[in-house]
Amino acid sequence: MPQIHPGPCLNPCQTLGFLLFSALLFSGCVVQQKRADAVDPLAAAIAAERARQRAKPRAAGPEATMQVEAWPALDTAAAGDKIGARDAALIVAIENYDYIPGVEGARSNAIAWERWLKDTLGVPHVKLMIDREAKHGWTRGEGGSAAAVGVLKAVSQMSSLVQPKGKLWFVFIGHGGPSADGKDGLLLGADVEQKADSFESKGIPVQGALLPALAKAPQAVAVLDACFSGLDNSGARLVPGLQPALHAQISATPRGLTVLTAAKADQFAGPLPGAPRPAFSYLALGALRGWADHDNNGAITADEVQRYTRAKLLTLVTGRTQEPELVGEGALVLARGAREAEPQMKALPPSPPPKPQGLEASESPSPIPVAKMKISDLKRLAAEADARKHAQEVSRQQRQARFDEALERDWADTKPLLARGDAFSQQALVVFLARWGDPQHEDLEFPNRFAGEARRVYAGSNFKGEWVKIEGGTFEMGSRTGEKDEQPVHLVQVNRFEISKTEVTVAQYRACVDAGVCSEPDAEDDCNWAESGREDHPINCVDWEQAKAFASWVGARLPTEAEWEYAARSQGQAHTYPWGNAQALCDYAVMDDGGKGCGQYRTWPVCSKTRGNTEQGLCDMAGNVWEWVADYYADNYDTTPRDGTEHQLGSLRVSRGGSKEELAPYMRATFRTGFGPRDRSEHLGFRLAR
Repeated sequence: MPQIHPGPCLNPCQTLGFLLFSALLFSGCVVQQKRADAVDPLAAAIAAERARQRAKPRAAGPEATMQVEAWPALDTAAAGDKIGARDAALIVAIENYDYIPGVEGARSNAIAWERWLKDTLGVPHVKLMIDREAKHGWTRGEGGSAAAVGVLKAVSQMSSLVQPKGKLWFVFIGHGGPSADGKDGLLLGADVEQKADSFESKGIPVQGALLPALAKAPQAVAVLDACFSGLDNSGARLVPGLQPALHAQISATPRGLTVLTAAKADQFAGPLPGAPRPAFSYLALGALRGWADHDNNGAITADEVQRYTRAKLLTLVTGRTQEPELVGEGALVLARGAREAEPQMKALPPSPPPKPQGLEASESPSPIPVAKMKISDLKRLAAEADARKHAQEVSRQQRQARFDEALERDWADTKPLLARGDAFSQQALVVFLARWGDPQHEDLEFPNRFAGEARRVYAGSNFKGEWVKIEGGTFEMGSRTGEKDEQPVHLVQVNRFEISKTEVTVAQYRACVDAGVCSEPDAEDDCNWAESGREDHPINCVDWEQAKAFASWVGARLPTEAEWEYAARSQGQAHTYPWGNAQALCDYAVMDDGGKGCGQYRTWPVCSKTRGNTEQGLCDMAGNVWEWVADYYADNYDTTPRDGTEHQLGSLRVSRGGSKEELAPYMRATFRTGFGPRDRSEHLGFRLAR
């Protein structure tokens, strides 16, 4: 059942019954959006972050939320630099409307704004219009048009008082509504009635009249604590004949004009939780007093005000989605020297939703005795049921759209942090998944479609190696003169991919072990894990499962056999060796030439033999250690894939590239062998692909 919460935006309260509809304007009618609480492998960290976030609107039912111990009055003096000596300001607030519910707290917010502008910012000319005084600002023009002479005249007067390089401030706290064609938003006067033509005659068109008037000042800042959605929580029109203001969202402003609005064009603006004060104008003023100064530089920009109010409303408010917006100069400094600390929040238990105010509301249609029911009654009831079902679907689609838009914005901010590869990366992953959930581990109404990518980007940041891009193409895989398992030569199509420049090193693998994800390699003789001074050598003595586990940890995989050979032959060229066709020697690879490991009888640091690199810069594609790939081993290519994917039948796993113990024939780019997936030896290592 829709609830009335008087605030800067009215919404219809519907009395359910046959053919009943009441068209009150906007209030904080519950717009419910599900934010599911997720369970994540990083359970402890995400649980702690969830405890911090606490309040996430759900699809139904009472909700625990975060509340402020006591909302400060904001009418006390605040520290700050008096940078407003060249400015002028007009504040319009309507708390008491004649025909529609009022906006409780509008007067208090307006007075607090007046004192801040005068006492803190030092603005010499501040005009305050409240209720009756503001009502006289809305006058009916000739022919019934909306002239709004008084307020617009006051805007002009205050604009004339702005000195060069100064700003004109305009603050409105009251009800808003859509124009008849839905293309503009209207600031509604105190005597507006519940009719579309009254909206037009008693409203100031924001884009059609207010913004052009404000733009006459050298610079202007508008704070509009009103909403222009024109829809109730089921998506129905508020007033018959009144189009939703879907185009009323301000997309551009004249140069020098910055506009902060309480909500998006299709959302509702409402009061603070637990306090009868319009939320947006209250939080915006708190932001200017220092609550938004998270970078501790004492300067508050328009962008910081918008980000702060949006974050707090998404966190604190349940029962509606309210996202303030900014159009204009986000970098514009609105206050300096602001040092006031924001109020502390605490967790509050769930509480039942408030009862509707202002109208009597029945919970359900009056039942019709079966004996008196007619076919026409059944038809009507069925039509009403269909209408409710349709309204629920419209509401779900609207919630989905809001969820998707907010998720995309948050993902755009989160992704660069995940890729940093430092402490901020894990923190960003925890916060992102705690807020939006992970469909791999929970059933969500609106799945977080970026969860998987978030994990991959974060995992990839754990890998400190270098990636090489390999362009896709078709090549002849195998050898006509090599071993039987290198035949028959066949065409394979390989898609574009990336492969690690080097074999995975001891240091890189150690990071996975230290993270508790990978198991330790063997530490027998010639295993680099237990040898000091070999952190930059390839990891060896690992089996196929260990190689796969490491790859998963860094958001990568093992290359397919076709990818490996295509990359080893410089993107599929007719090369015998990774470096070309010159005879395999220790000049090119760590191999058995003058002794195993080029006479060192051990592996070498990765990329020691740069003359043996491929044309794309891949190191050690021949020698040092054999490299596990994704495929099962087949003793010929008769049944292997032609599309570059892995061969999935067999018992052995393929290894490629030869090792420090092999002679020249084994350095060929087409040479292949198979090992058991649990085999570990000093000869076996791996590299990554993605």
